[in-house]
Amino acid sequence: MQRNIRLYPIYYALFAFMGWLPVFFLFLSSYVTIDQVLLLEALYYISVVLIEVPSGYFSDRIGRRPTLIISTLSMMSAYTCFLLGGTFAVFALGQVLLAIGFGFQSGTDTSLHYDSLVAVGKADEYGQREAIANRNSFISSAVGTLLGGALALLSLRYAYVISLIGMSGAFIIACLFTEPPTAEETPDVLSQLRACIRYTRQKPLAWLFIFVVLMTIIEHIPYEFYQPYIDLLGTDVALFSGRVTLIAGIVMAASKGFGAIAASVSIRMADRFGTAPTLIGAAALETLIIGVMGLLLHPLVLILIFMRDVPGSLAFAPRNAAIAPRVGQAQRATYFSLQSLAGRLAFSLTLVGLSFIAGDGAHADWATLSSMLRTALVIGLVGVGILVAFASWMKTESR
Repeated sequence: MQRNIRLYPIYYALFAFMGWLPVFFLFLSSYVTIDQVLLLEALYYISVVLIEVPSGYFSDRIGRRPTLIISTLSMMSAYTCFLLGGTFAVFALGQVLLAIGFGFQSGTDTSLHYDSLVAVGKADEYGQREAIANRNSFISSAVGTLLGGALALLSLRYAYVISLIGMSGAFIIACLFTEPPTAEETPDVLSQLRACIRYTRQKPLAWLFIFVVLMTIIEHIPYEFYQPYIDLLGTDVALFSGRVTLIAGIVMAASKGFGAIAASVSIRMADRFGTAPTLIGAAALETLIIGVMGLLLHPLVLILIFMRDVPGSLAFAPRNAAIAPRVGQAQRATYFSLQSLAGRLAFSLTLVGLSFIAGDGAHADWATLSSMLRTALVIGLVGVGILVAFASWMKTESR
């Protein structure tokens, strides 16, 4: 188990080395129309929804190690599709494989980490260690996205080449993991689902469930739309002309860098201010970023977009530290997957709705992009209001 604990931060960092993040929208839109890009993104999230719970149950029933091996293999296959493809059908296959990769990782990575720490009597270190691993992943992602954005000046496909190299390393480490000991027997699927649903009767877990769904939606909105935002700036700002992929990589790298800083202090903030206030503040900050993006098309807004990953980084470790001890080992990965499923289903439906606003144009103009972002702003404001209204459900000192 000590080897798992040592290797986990390295695995997490290599998995996060995704050079394609700052250019995927531009890459897909160079082959298909804007509405097809949104449909491809919706296909990804719908696919994740379909795989989330089965993958979580697979992890609880079969094991953490084989689940992570399948995850990394699927990610490598997805990157290969993007490298070799050029049609909607091939990209759709790539999106499905990407969904399998993320779906099988979801909840299993953090469950392996927690189970390994429990096995050696260090469960009380989970929150801080998870924060450190999350910080390392943001640093790795910052390097990957900066490099991906720079290489994309030569060819957008190069961003997927370096991502494939990083994921190959994650696959090797997944193979080196040792399966944590199991203290509980995993029941059949229906009993497992009933057990997971019963957990939401606990007020803190119910509140956190709502938070995860909201954050999944609003955290991904700037991520999905900052590339076309920069692309539009490129038509108005001479400095950006011909350098859109590089600028996108710099912005993504900066956001990951700030995210790494936020991850480092996330547990201390939750200890000082309470988990619920920290999470509400994170959701409010993400909503603010969406609102400014939707109201202004200006280079200075990029400074605010630098903060895109800060809310998620602040929330990640405190959220997991509040959830993991409250859920039994035999249900932990399934519960995390069920929670993720709800969020991704909500976001996939959001994308489908936004695709109607986008229409069937080949490219997004400012009026269209602004309309989509302002719609997302309303979702964020309503969601934050719900969190505040039901904050009494969540014990602020949930750690």
